[in-house]
Amino acid sequence: MKKIFCIIVLLALSACGPMYETRKNYIPPQTEAGRFCVNQCLTELNNCYFRCEQDKANCQTVEDIKRYTETIIKQNSKNSDNFNDFPISPRSCSDYDCKMRCEQNRDYCHTNCGGQIQSFRVCTAFCN
Repeated sequence: MKKIFCIIVLLALSACGPMYETRKNYIPPQTEAGRFCVNQCLTELNNCYFRCEQDKANCQTVEDIKRYTETIIKQNSKNSDNFNDFPISPRSCSDYDCKMRCEQNRDYCHTNCGGQIQSFRVCTAFCN
């Protein structure tokens, strides 16, 4: 039995190919006006990230209130089994999509200011 388990583990590990991540190299514009413009892009990127964090915190607060309310209703309900038939579905409070939009806006802004972006892939796991 140990032999079969070892074979399964080895097969699972060998099936893991390399994992890659795309990284970017931001080349600044050549003009002073372009560099000033890129600095404004970075300021907006930071503001965008801050808004994402605020939205995430607000979402988590709303979810906490929903869970608290649901708990109180269940505790005070005479027939709590019926209440379980209609649970409040939890909402994901991830800020990933928001931050990806911030990054896309930054890239757009950077190139509009005269900068260039070089993308490259880097192996991050199971590299040979």
